[in-house]
Amino acid sequence: MNANSEVEYHFFDTQGNYRRFRIIEGNKAHVVNKYENRSIWRLWYIMMETRSEGLHGELFNSDNKSIIGKEKGEKMVVQNTIFIWKGFFEDRKNLFDQSGWIPENFEEYYPSKKLVARVTEGKRAQ
Repeated sequence: MNANSEVEYHFFDTQGNYRRFRIIEGNKAHVVNKYENRSIWRLWYIMMETRSEGLHGELFNSDNKSIIGKEKGEKMVVQNTIFIWKGFFEDRKNLFDQSGWIPENFEEYYPSKKLVARVTEGKRAQ
C-alpha cells in the first residue's frame, strides 16, 4: 500500500460474513485506494476466500473517469505503484483469473486472507 493514499476495506457484510460474488456489477469493491493525486483504484475479490478466488481492479483518473488499458500487459504508474492491465472482466475464462488493473507487486493483496488478517487483526471490522 502506498503511503500517499487513503485505503478503505469492505471485506464483510453486515452479519460479519465474507462478501462473496461471481460478478462485480452492483457490488462494492473490497478495497478502495484513494491517492493524493485524486486517482482511485478499486479491487474486487471474485469468490473471496475460496479456491476459485480471482481479482479484478479498476483505475480512475483525477476526474473520476475510468482508465481502460489498450492491450494486456500495458503498464501504468500511479503514485509510485505500477499497475498492469490484465484485460476485461468479461474476457476471463476462470473465476480465479485476474482482470482489469492489478498492481505489479500484488502479493500484499493476494490471497485475500493475508490482507484480511493484516487489516482486521483478528477482528471482523468493516
